[in-house]
Amino acid sequence: MSDLHKLQYWLDRVEDLTREMGLTFYPQKFILCSKEKMLEKQVHHGGYYMYSHWSFGKQFTIDKILYEHKFFFLPYEMVVNTNPCEAFLLGENPLVYNILIAAHVYAHNDFFRHNKAFNETQPERIQRQIRRGCDLIDGHAEDHKIGPGKVVKLLDAAHAAMFTNCGQGPHVRRGTILDFIVENAQSLESWELDILRFIQTVSGHLMPQLRTKVMNEGWATFWHYQMLRKLEKEIRTKLSFDDYFQAYQLHLSVIRLGQEDITVLNPYRIGFATWSKIAETHGVPFAFNVRQSQTDHEFLLDHFNGQDFIYKWFVKPGYVDKILARSPRIKPWDVIPPNDRADRIADFTELVRKSVWGNGTPRFQLSVKYIDNKPALVIKHQFDGRLLNQNQIAGTLKLLNYLWRGKIILQTRKLHQGKAEPAEWKCFDGDKIIVS
Repeated sequence: MSDLHKLQYWLDRVEDLTREMGLTFYPQKFILCSKEKMLEKQVHHGGYYMYSHWSFGKQFTIDKILYEHKFFFLPYEMVVNTNPCEAFLLGENPLVYNILIAAHVYAHNDFFRHNKAFNETQPERIQRQIRRGCDLIDGHAEDHKIGPGKVVKLLDAAHAAMFTNCGQGPHVRRGTILDFIVENAQSLESWELDILRFIQTVSGHLMPQLRTKVMNEGWATFWHYQMLRKLEKEIRTKLSFDDYFQAYQLHLSVIRLGQEDITVLNPYRIGFATWSKIAETHGVPFAFNVRQSQTDHEFLLDHFNGQDFIYKWFVKPGYVDKILARSPRIKPWDVIPPNDRADRIADFTELVRKSVWGNGTPRFQLSVKYIDNKPALVIKHQFDGRLLNQNQIAGTLKLLNYLWRGKIILQTRKLHQGKAEPAEWKCFDGDKIIVS
């Protein structure tokens, strides 16, 4: 039997088994990729057919250099929210890796199909919509009245606004600065609105993945582990014990605790541990209901709790010190009594809940203020103790000014003599920035 036939056998076997376990999903398509192609897919938001833009090429070059120097590792797979669902597998993966990864993919597929955040993502249409948008962008770039320079500048500005986190308000249907500007800007040309509405489509499709990162990755990891347990005897018989051990080691590496140089929490471990707790406490049918009805914020608020659970999975000697001590909002552990477990657990719980998208990213409230009878966009940063990146504010405001075609006022805070004091950043003409 050829390697491809062996892979297909196991892919079919995993699909049957995941259905038996209760997962339901879109038709699944697997695509084997080279390392180079996997790098390319990664910078294109995980495998979508994407328009040309310098930022994608820049990120590809950075990732490739880091990968070649062992500072960056390729993902084992990438799954896109399409119907049929497309998954890209690294062709050099060992067969037993792809067995485990296939179960991971089917669980992602199930999550895309059922979770409420994805209800309006139009998976059956998104690739066609993106292709039409790419053609639209190319057409405007080739138009001698517009040209590539204006198109690229518009895309630069749109990228700065497309994934921002804004509260709902009377002037915006969704929650990004881009949405607000498309609804309220008064000087955008029709071709610009066409492109911006396309970028809105891309943003709206991808945003749910940001809002459910912990749930989605945890769900996929939970089910690939259940599948691995069910297939243990079959893998050890038809392949070998070493293959099964290798697959189990891969699972452990996915849910590993942070290492000394890692300050970002592992969403796979957080999600896997929480889903395991839910299934053990309330049963698998209850877990399916949670999968459908919640996003990360609700999920962690409702289920990431319990001192024994958090201590067992996360608050172990050394780990809390390495990860939490780097947070400026948490006291260094060398001044906290080692036996004060409750405080450590509470601090870790707070850190996890604030790390999810929507809590971990800055929030803004938007409004329009008339200055000299002209509308100014007022962006109020909802300060939560974390300052905005001061090195990026000026450049971002200039890009937003290009979209708004008017004054931009950012109300935030800046560090002054060790304290976070109120500050306003004003961008009036696209070049001049005033800070007060």
